[in-house]
This record gives sequence, structure tokens and C-alpha cells, in this order.
Amino acid sequence: MDKLQFLVLIINMIRLSPNRSAILSTFQDDSALGSVKHTNMRPLCPKRWTPRHESINSILQNYTAVQDTLAEVTAHDKSEAETKANALHATMCKFTFYISVVTGLRIFARTEALSKTLQGKSMTAAAAVQAAKLTHSNIQHVREDNAWSSLWTSCVNEAASFEVDPPCAPQPHRPSSTLFFLDPGKGISRLPTIETDATARQQAYCERDNCHRSLSDLHCTWRGTV
Repeated sequence: MDKLQFLVLIINMIRLSPNRSAILSTFQDDSALGSVKHTNMRPLCPKRWTPRHESINSILQNYTAVQDTLAEVTAHDKSEAETKANALHATMCKFTFYISVVTGLRIFARTEALSKTLQGKSMTAAAAVQAAKLTHSNIQHVREDNAWSSLWTSCVNEAASFEVDPPCAPQPHRPSSTLFFLDPGKGISRLPTIETDATARQQAYCERDNCHRSLSDLHCTWRGTV
């Protein structure tokens, strides 16, 4: 599922329920300790890309509070929301989700700034083209190695303060030890794997060799008739 769809599910699950919104407000007050005013959750429409910056930012500003809210719903809500909250909480604990959200915030911050610039009353066609080129250049800069390394380091450090799993390399794919060969009489046949009986594997190799010789004889016979 797309990361934006996960954000939509998380935001809607909390905003559309007065009870869950109250739980979030409680965790926001606890995390802020009365010194910082919390940010309200902003709705996110997948078809409108301009307000996505505010929606994503509202998630990041309340990341711990949202995690705690989903965990609370999972522990005490006995409706179908329990299963959904558990799955969304597990998603928020993954580093791949966190860095995707942070990357999306940086991209949409630039596109939203461009959108506001283009809506200016004194905007001209030449200035609009120049603003679009500048935005494109800024986004290209985000994809450079130095910028990406800086983003990765900051995300690793920030994720350590949340209940987010550390980044890990994917498991290497183990190549299959199963071999196949074409048998004219049987179609595609499978050779026994390395773990199977050596005698059966040797027999399969003999069948394969006989099959290849049969194909070679058939090819020679066909060429002789042409």
C-alpha cells in the first residue's frame, strides 16, 4: 500500500472519532508538558497534492502521540478498530515508513510553496516558469548523494526518539537449488534438489542427457529431410 494511503487511514481513524480525538489530545498534552502548543491533525486528500505538506507535518509533529493513541485503541477498543489500529501502529514503527514520510514532507513543502507563489496576483508567465524551474532544481538537489546522506542520518537520529525500529538491510535472496529441463514426452520436468537422494538426482541427470540426445537426433533427422 502507498505511504500516503497509510497516512489517510491514520488521520481519518483519529479525526473521524471524537473518542479517539480526545485520546490523542490527552497524549499531546502529556508530551508537550504544557510548554508547547500541539498541532491539530490535518485531513489529507490523495487527489489534492497542494495541502499534503500540512497533513504530513501534522503527523510528524504528533508522531509519538499518534503512536500512543493507536496503541491505546489496540489495547482497549474491542471493535474492528482494534485490528486496524494495531496494523497502523505496526506500520508507524517501521523505519521505511518514517523516512518515507519525512522525505514526502521535504518534497511537498517545495511544491506547496510553488503553488502559493503561482497564485500571486502579480504573477507573470515568465516568473511562473522561473519559479517552476527553481522548484525543480531544489527537488533535484534533494536527490543528490550529500543531501540524501544528510536526510538518512537525521532520520536515524530522530527515529531513535520514537518507537521506530532501526533501519536494517533486506534479507539476501537465496537462489533456488531446483533445476528444470525440457522432456519432449513429459514437458518440463524438475530435477531433484540437492537435499534429495543422490541416486534419484543421478537418474534425473541421465534422463536429461537422454532427452538432449533425442532432441539432437530429431534435429539431425529433420535437417536430412529438408
